[in-house]
Amino acid sequence: MSRPLPKALQQLQDKYPDIIEEIEDDRDHDNGYWVYLTDGWFSPDMESRTIHEDTVKEVLAKFRNVRPARPGE
Repeated sequence: MSRPLPKALQQLQDKYPDIIEEIEDDRDHDNGYWVYLTDGWFSPDMESRTIHEDTVKEVLAKFRNVRPARPGE
């Protein structure tokens, strides 16, 4: 059974449904958090449409840099 997202990540997902497709909590497998961005959005820090970090604080820091995708991203 999957656990609920930490409050800060649930709030982020609720606030930006046009940017965030899904947030996955994979800590049970020692794999941190995965944030999947919707088409048209890009994480320059990750160089992809995903953010993968071990802590909520790191996810939030990376999310601040998300921007609209450029052609080919």
